[in-house]
Amino acid sequence: MAFASRTEEPAWADQVIKIFEIDDQGRCLADYAHACEIYPTSKDKHLKALARKLDVGVGELLWFDDELRKSYW
Repeated sequence: MAFASRTEEPAWADQVIKIFEIDDQGRCLADYAHACEIYPTSKDKHLKALARKLDVGVGELLWFDDELRKSYW
């Protein structure tokens, strides 16, 4: 699992990932993250960086987004 966000508030997004508990044992989203790309730029840049960090092809990523955007890769 990895996270990407093109937010203008990367410190806030990082904090949310660290405090958002997802189970009864107190684990949070950050406990499951293998990589994060959180900064104001294009999603294409985020996803390419995540693919490099995770050593997979961009086409192998399954991702969910709350914005409809055209991807060029």
